[in-house]
Amino acid sequence: MNPFLQFLLHLYNSINNKKICKEIYEELRIPIFDKDNHIIDLNISKNILKNNNLIDNVYLFCHSVTGDKYEFAHIAKEILKNSKNGVISYNRKFRKYSSTLSTGTISLNAEKNIEFNITGCRYLLDSLITFLYKNYLNKNTKIILIGFSAGTSLIACYLGCKKIKNKEKIKYSILVSAGFHYKKSMKKMPILSKILCFINVYFYFKHIHINHNHKYLLDTLYYFNIFAYILNIYKYSGFQSINEYFLEHDPKYYLNNINSKVYFINSLDDFCFPNTTILPLIAKYKNKKNFIFYLENNGGHICFYKDVSMNNKIIDYINKIEE
Repeated sequence: MNPFLQFLLHLYNSINNKKICKEIYEELRIPIFDKDNHIIDLNISKNILKNNNLIDNVYLFCHSVTGDKYEFAHIAKEILKNSKNGVISYNRKFRKYSSTLSTGTISLNAEKNIEFNITGCRYLLDSLITFLYKNYLNKNTKIILIGFSAGTSLIACYLGCKKIKNKEKIKYSILVSAGFHYKKSMKKMPILSKILCFINVYFYFKHIHINHNHKYLLDTLYYFNIFAYILNIYKYSGFQSINEYFLEHDPKYYLNNINSKVYFINSLDDFCFPNTTILPLIAKYKNKKNFIFYLENNGGHICFYKDVSMNNKIIDYINKIEE
């Protein structure tokens, strides 16, 4: 199937997944008492809340740049067919912030505020996992991190960061349509993909940058034309330059430090991260024993549909890994 048609089908299915979300998820608002007193919107499968002692594995979803719980609810539903599995959807989207932190908003004044970026914050994810084990998961439950697109960046940086506390809790990770070396990837992105990304992030910025609404469009256009839409975020996160931002956030700087098992699922027709950036990654790390690469010819970007229904190859891979 054409990769762009797959992506349109993906958007359509995301809209139709609202019913599935109501069926499988309970919405929670989690307080994380770190330096900025964050509040995380979390969606946790009802079977975890009902009896967490029956749960062996919890799949923690880290979504694409503007994704949310609806994006892959159909996959979550398939995972939950095994009664020993639980699912958590980690919502990275930010509230419209104000001057008070009591509403769970994000401080933009914090130095090097790595919480404020579209790939998510590894330290906040670590705090969340600590909170989950303290309040919702039994000590023997293992977490499987599964990321899509930008969500893979969060997971890679998380696994490769030396200051993370909960790495031993991670059974393995699945990175779907991971794109590393951002600058190179975005330069090589086809023009139609850039237009789709720009439209997507235009509305995302419009939602979160209410204090910058007189300039967000110009900012997005400017950085979009230089490298990519993602680079705009560095200005709002306390970094002084694009290069400084990448030293902190581009996963390519963290891959060598990852020691846990990671499964990469990529497609040669990915219109967001071209194969000219994916194939060198596979060649470089093909002998790294804890990295397993799966490469599809026709999967598009984060889609991997078998047909026009919601049948998805990602479920096949998850089942294969768990065998």
